[in-house]
Amino acid sequence: AASRSDRHHLRAGQRWGTATMSHVFLRLPEVIRRAALSRAEVYRRVSTGQFPAPYKLGPRASGWLESEVDEWCERVIADKAKGPKS
Repeated sequence: AASRSDRHHLRAGQRWGTATMSHVFLRLPEVIRRAALSRAEVYRRVSTGQFPAPYKLGPRASGWLESEVDEWCERVIADKAKGPKS
């Protein structure tokens, strides 16, 4: 059985004691850290479609797919490499 602290690192659909799934959900503090955005800015960009929307994980829990957050970060990097917008 997984400890209480291990529950924050479960992969989507993973059952206690297995590690075969490939999707990882991130909670808001980790999303804020990875995206370097404030809580308000994350939700502002979600509402305008400029940032991935969270998935409802339970009655009081939401999470972002790690792959979607990583893709967003890669797009930000790629856009900067293209130079200033005209």
